[in-house]
Amino acid sequence: MAMSAEAHRAELLRAFRIGPDDLAANRGGRLGGRQLARIRRQEWATAALVLAGLAVLAGILWSVAARPFNAAQLITAGLVAAGLLAAGVAHIRRLRRATAEGEGERESEVACHVGPVKVGLRGRAGWWLSINGQSFHLPVRFWHIGPGLEYRVYVATSANLIVAMEPVVDLTAETLAWERTDDGEFPFAAVYDGQQLRIRVNDFPAEPLYTLIADGREAVDLDDWPAAWSRPKPTPDLLRIAGAEQARRGRVDAIFVADRAYRLCTGETDADQEEFTGGPSRAALDELLGPGREGVRIHWDSARPMHYEVETGESPYVCTVTAYFRGSETAAERVLLQRRSR
Repeated sequence: MAMSAEAHRAELLRAFRIGPDDLAANRGGRLGGRQLARIRRQEWATAALVLAGLAVLAGILWSVAARPFNAAQLITAGLVAAGLLAAGVAHIRRLRRATAEGEGERESEVACHVGPVKVGLRGRAGWWLSINGQSFHLPVRFWHIGPGLEYRVYVATSANLIVAMEPVVDLTAETLAWERTDDGEFPFAAVYDGQQLRIRVNDFPAEPLYTLIADGREAVDLDDWPAAWSRPKPTPDLLRIAGAEQARRGRVDAIFVADRAYRLCTGETDADQEEFTGGPSRAALDELLGPGREGVRIHWDSARPMHYEVETGESPYVCTVTAYFRGSETAAERVLLQRRSR
């Protein structure tokens, strides 16, 4: 039986010897407390290895080389010692930069690489992981990594060190309950497994209708609202805020249309009708205004109208929204809003 994404994430946390708080810090571009402690230990371990290497080199020279030492022996030993010392110092400095960032001496920098990974053995260099054309030494056992799977690989950039990994979850298939915000560009927010999620409304149809933002990073573009997701119905007050923001951006989307329909219902405008070129998809209007009623085309080659009835509170007016579509999956060619008395 295939391991679930949650179980695999927990396995990777144990393999890297970190906790959910460290992973949350990585998602925010920072190092976690356990990771900082581990990198500090690596600094001391590297220093110890360098000293041990120098001691071994000195022992070999003392026990094997003939004395008195000649110039060639001393130069060779000096070059080997210098190379070993330089490599060790460079590695320690990289680790030190990473811990300095994590301790707030400089801005922390943990990069997130997303995509399918490959793991391969490079002789005595050990196991390496490749992702998006870059390679990093793999600090955990290779059997923890599923072949061909997609991961988020978190790398401390100063040390070029993988500090955590987690499997990529198809969030569009997860059951998510979204909440509305007062931001017209990012009208929905949710939390999933510690990740802060937001939905950005794009310039449809030139761009995808929505973009899912996970912890500040673009995760996936969406042309429709996933069936597994739920979102609360907007109130006229929320639509007023979001619709005004969309109007400022020049976007004739479902939020804008619903806001204008409610404004006509409440009599906030003297006009009895408004018309806009372009418009949202039928699915987006169905979501905000309820299922539409299909109208009659005036000609076989004309766009098909869909009618939506909008009313609110004790207002004496009702607004009919008519959107004209060439196909069920396309955006509206135009939208007509008409107000009438009850």
